[in-house]
Amino acid sequence: MSHINLLYHIVYATKERAPLITKTLRPRLHEYLGGIVRGLGGVALEVDGVADHVHILAKLPPTISVSEFLSKLKSGSPASQALMCSASVPQARLRLARG
Repeated sequence: MSHINLLYHIVYATKERAPLITKTLRPRLHEYLGGIVRGLGGVALEVDGVADHVHILAKLPPTISVSEFLSKLKSGSPASQALMCSASVPQARLRLARG
């Protein structure tokens, strides 16, 4: 029997590294990202960050490619759109950098 342990350190930055992730938004954003990881069959071991970027340490299942996982994590869901456009996000709205 083989053992698979796929750990990834993922970093997402805001567009143009704008400091848009406020202390008020941060816990909700981290919780949301952890939920997306779980929804994709992974385990969010750690989610943290600062005003202009987020770090995610995740254990991913071998059933999803890294590129597919990152695409789904970044695009999120209707819930992410509501979070990103909420009143707690500055007018410029939180957008992740391309890449």
